[in-house]
Amino acid sequence: MSSSEADQLVGKIDSALIQRLEEQCIEDGANQQRAKSCVSSILHFVVKQAIQLAPPYLNAQDLNALRKLANSLSKSASLMDESSTSSREFLGLISPSRQIFREDRTNISVAQLISYLSDFAEAITTELQQIESKRGRPVPVQLESISEFAAKKWIEATGQWPARTKSVDDGGPIHELFICIPIVLDQLPDPYCGLAIGVTERALLDAMGRFLKTNTNI
Repeated sequence: MSSSEADQLVGKIDSALIQRLEEQCIEDGANQQRAKSCVSSILHFVVKQAIQLAPPYLNAQDLNALRKLANSLSKSASLMDESSTSSREFLGLISPSRQIFREDRTNISVAQLISYLSDFAEAITTELQQIESKRGRPVPVQLESISEFAAKKWIEATGQWPARTKSVDDGGPIHELFICIPIVLDQLPDPYCGLAIGVTERALLDAMGRFLKTNTNI
């Protein structure tokens, strides 16, 4: 992860969300300069957490291409047999310079080729399943880290902890810190938006409560 990557993502955050956070920070006691610095630090930390969680270099388009490749390899393997003319023609295209296989396999059999294609398809499919399964999981490590960092930065700037007051209508938080951070995460481009699944308004509010309960002497 590079700082420039985080800077680019922070630069794409809706300015209205940033303004809401800065105004809340000022309302809680910070001057304008401290509010800008506080909000900037929190957003950079949040974005870095999202980048660390995201699978590197794989976006939705990449995943779709891999699915198609796996399906194609699997289909090719299932249609191939040792007596097939097209199979034997394909074998003649295999590079002897180890660009495709790790060894010189110009004399590879059709049965071996079918096995390779099947293995490649299965490996790709398994990897995709693991990536997909992670998307719906809670992310307690990032959640706790964000709540702790945000709480410390907020009290440094304002002199008070973020108010954990809840709405009388739905019981959700009304402080902008808890409202805006999940929105920011949700609006990040794929694959960085995955962290939004675990960092909701209520989850962030509860995590902040746990942190403050054990750190009221900070």
